[in-house]
Amino acid sequence: MESTKYLWLVTSELKPSKKYIYLNEEGDKIVGNSVSDSNTVSPYSSESIYTSSICVGIAKEFISSEDSKLNHTNEVS
Repeated sequence: MESTKYLWLVTSELKPSKKYIYLNEEGDKIVGNSVSDSNTVSPYSSESIYTSSICVGIAKEFISSEDSKLNHTNEVS
């Protein structure tokens, strides 16, 4: 059985260029910057340049990723 994964979104002024798009358990699209095993502990350490983040939901099904620096999208077909 696969463990539940959670998608986190950086909310600080400085943001990663990479974004991941998933469907949650209800089939809604969610967007974030990092996937983690926890919905309560941020994947970013206290020493990280990303000072705040929120859990946006369960990352059930990967849809695509975007890199804003490269203006490139990778999609699952």
